[in-house]
Amino acid sequence: MIAPQKTALTQKRGFRQLIKFAIVGASSTVINLAVLYLMLRLLHGHRYISTSVAFLVSVVNGYHWNRTWTFKAALVKAVHTQFAQFALVNLVGYALDLLVIYLASVPLEHQLHLVEASWSPAKIERVAVLAAQLIATAVIVFWNFFANRLWTFKH
Repeated sequence: MIAPQKTALTQKRGFRQLIKFAIVGASSTVINLAVLYLMLRLLHGHRYISTSVAFLVSVVNGYHWNRTWTFKAALVKAVHTQFAQFALVNLVGYALDLLVIYLASVPLEHQLHLVEASWSPAKIERVAVLAAQLIATAVIVFWNFFANRLWTFKH
């Protein structure tokens, strides 16, 4: 059997890294949303503590997989240095995340109150925060990829 030819785009290291980064990011997003949901339930809706815990868990997951799979050629840097850089990039992303959650969740809650009057206030808040988190993720993925590629995992 003849192997299919790779296109010029898929042969570019940066494109392959972006795809791998997106896969790692998707797994981190699932982890983030699951932890966020659980924390919102456990902490009865405290959105910022819940978001912080979810963020920390997903950052550790993202660092591990990006270091060992996405940017494995950058393993020459010391783990503690690289993790500090990764954490700093993600802290900037986290600040952006909180800003988007702040700007998006309150209007979403208001709209859900109008549309879903039968839902409890706690459920409306959870749905609004989770939806705002998805919006934030879509925005922040590009910051995280380029900052990590050009600084954290540069070799």
